[in-house]
Amino acid sequence: MTNDRMAHAYDWSRVFHAYGTATDTPEVLAGPLGDAKGHLWSAILHQGSVWPATPPVLRIVAARIAESPVLALSFVRDVAAAVRIGDEEAERLRAEVAAAPTEEWTAAYAAADEETQVDLWDEADATGDLVLVKAGLDCLDLRPELRSRVREFLEHPDEEVAAVAREAWRELSRAGRRWCQS
Repeated sequence: MTNDRMAHAYDWSRVFHAYGTATDTPEVLAGPLGDAKGHLWSAILHQGSVWPATPPVLRIVAARIAESPVLALSFVRDVAAAVRIGDEEAERLRAEVAAAPTEEWTAAYAAADEETQVDLWDEADATGDLVLVKAGLDCLDLRPELRSRVREFLEHPDEEVAAVAREAWRELSRAGRRWCQS
């Protein structure tokens, strides 16, 4: 699948990143992965926090590791470092997320103007926070797929690539132990 098809195969109007609805993301991902660096570490993984747009972007970046190995593996590593949660804690959080109107909140947020988006975060309930927790759990659920992709680069002839692959592997192995969401 081409970069453009991969990037446009997802409904980005239904998810958001640190700066709002992720409708800008497919155009960024359709181009060279190296050109997406700023977007990846500002909008998609913002100050160590994952967002609803992070899981689909993570899957796309992982599929494109060979294109820009150091950048892609670094992104996988950094997302894995941001999402560490134990299995028992994950089950508890999954129950909280399942009981909350996260899909409705996300739809309202995605459809809202900037002022209303701010108001949604200011609401007394914790639904917005649970939307972010769900994004973390969704990233966590990608571990088997990510480990499979990272494994291919552990013995890469370029030592920098192999080193970053080993770092990503370690973080993916740690993901699932503790929560580091900011």
